[in-house]
Parts: sequence; C-alpha cells; structure tokens
Amino acid sequence: MIYQKMIREDCPDHDPTEVEAYMRLEFGTLDHLPRDQFRREARLAARCVDADPRQAKALVASYGL
Repeated sequence: MIYQKMIREDCPDHDPTEVEAYMRLEFGTLDHLPRDQFRREARLAARCVDADPRQAKALVASYGL
C-alpha cells in the first residue's frame, strides 16, 4: 500500500501498519494530507506506537491492515 511505503521512508524503525493505524484514528482517510503533514503525522503516530505497542497491534487488527 502506498501509505505504508511512505511511512517506511519516514519511520524505518516502525511497523508501517501500526503507524498507519494510529494515523487513521485521527484522520480516517489519509488521501487529503499534504506530504509534509503526512510526514509529521507519521512521526507522531510512531511515538504513539512506542508508547503503547499492545494498543498499536489491536488497532491494526481493528482496521484489518
């Protein structure tokens, strides 16, 4: 998926599905985000993954990613 490819570029040490799941909590769809904002939001979501890895895995499952 294109989002996960972009997330891998910005957050190479994170599972891109987990980062995407956190981003979808805030935005639902990600198509409308300008690239700079997408990058900022990906880094913020990566910090959320770091803060609660179990929740990140649950979010991935809930979104079917």
